[in-house]
Amino acid sequence: PFTDNHYYRKPRIRELSLAVIQDQIRHAHRDGSNDDFYPFEKAVGSTAFTLYAMAETAHILKITDDQTIKFLERRARWLAIRQESGHLTNHHALVALGLGAVHRLTGSPDLNEYRIKVRDSILGWQSEEGWFPEYEGFDPGYHTFTISFLAYLRAITGDDTLSSPLYRAID
Repeated sequence: PFTDNHYYRKPRIRELSLAVIQDQIRHAHRDGSNDDFYPFEKAVGSTAFTLYAMAETAHILKITDDQTIKFLERRARWLAIRQESGHLTNHHALVALGLGAVHRLTGSPDLNEYRIKVRDSILGWQSEEGWFPEYEGFDPGYHTFTISFLAYLRAITGDDTLSSPLYRAID
């Protein structure tokens, strides 16, 4: 609800948002994952990006239907136990953010436990200088993604454990 927002409370925006979620449900693998570029790759990055976007949409639009919520939980649980090769910290921060967003919708304690485990891994990767690694090095672009994702996670969970590492990362 801000000045000149032509999209606010437009039924078509809600319809399109629900259609995107339904499309994700139809095209996801049985385990909740989705592919990025290659068929059957079950990509952590694209699965995490779409999980957070859908969970945030469900929160904002107050979507509570069982099919959507169960799908988001299934996708979150798939992400919770996946490991990528290398330290793509922005992906892991997005996984933690998605887990936090779905936990906010469902209250599922295991999703919060998984979120904390992923968070702790991420914080363990932070360099002494404060940056988060991408493929074992520093990348300013991905670093800003990681900061943003962790800041959003801090905002939706109230997890003060993230505050000091975020200040270090910004500094």
